Amino acid sequence: MNNTSQTMYEVLGLDGKQYGPKTAEIIRDWIESGRLNDQSLIRCMGDTEWIALGKLPEFEGVASVPPVNEQSKPLSPAYPVSIKVFGILNVIFGAIGFCGSGAGAISLIFLGWASQHPELGNEVRQQMSESHLLFVQIMIFPAFVLTVLLFISGIGLLRNKKWGHKSSITYGILAIFQAIINAIGTTFLTNNAQQIITAYAGGMFNLAFATCILYFLTRPNVIEVLKN
Repeated sequence: MNNTSQTMYEVLGLDGKQYGPKTAEIIRDWIESGRLNDQSLIRCMGDTEWIALGKLPEFEGVASVPPVNEQSKPLSPAYPVSIKVFGILNVIFGAIGFCGSGAGAISLIFLGWASQHPELGNEVRQQMSESHLLFVQIMIFPAFVLTVLLFISGIGLLRNKKWGHKSSITYGILAIFQAIINAIGTTFLTNNAQQIITAYAGGMFNLAFATCILYFLTRPNVIEVLKN
């Protein structure tokens, strides 16, 4: 028969680390000191699913009472700092992306126009082949869509919305594919070392940022908090 006093627990901290095994007495001490509340994630040793501490019968009533010095303050879920950090970064990089997409579109329109004029066409072709120019013109459209998605997902994260989290994960996956396609296209369609280096540098940054999004925003504490 399961004895509550002998049951050991694990707690998932906001830093994504697991703390335990701890006894029920220690958990109650953490509740009374304000380290835990009814929204804190916990599980019995041997279980695989994290649940809100307030849903466990043995802590019902205890976990819902705030510390003595905060009786007038209602408890609210504690959101991991990574949600706010990436919300801010997504909005900033999204805004920068809008500016970059606009400038890039203007440049490509000019290059397309110049390539049709004999007096400028040769000079343009020396800098960029027709196939490479066409490739860049095509890729600017998905780049703009990703920029919009990044900006919107940032707003969603700052508002602690589930759709902001899903949009960020979607962006992270698509951005990795875009960076790989850009690198391959640039490698095979141009011999200009400066263009290749620029494309690789931008691709590496996009890969690094997308990887960080996928890593930090798929942590168990982030997923659990944004379920509601």
